[in-house]
Amino acid sequence: MNNDFEDILTSMLEEYENGTDVATIIENSSKEMSVENAELLAASNNMIDAISEKAQLLADARKQRKSRKQWMAEQFDEITDGKTEEEKAAIASAISGVSENIVNEVLTQK
Repeated sequence: MNNDFEDILTSMLEEYENGTDVATIIENSSKEMSVENAELLAASNNMIDAISEKAQLLADARKQRKSRKQWMAEQFDEITDGKTEEEKAAIASAISGVSENIVNEVLTQK
């Protein structure tokens, strides 16, 4: 297993998508990694939990007949609550940039 966070996260997500429970994924990954990579493993686990939580929130919103766009707008409002308009614009720009990079990477992968 590579020691890069993205590679670790991708590997763990693939296992999760294949039906492996998170505890087993962590146990298997811990055996493969050295102690110095424990922080990467913990970060990967936290990311999986956050993705799972957001997926459940989106599923709940869809049950309430909300579109993905409506749900994302609500999430953005929560994230930016109390921020200035300038800060909101910077966050929106950063999200847009990351999204564009992901789309470009996916389109250019062979």
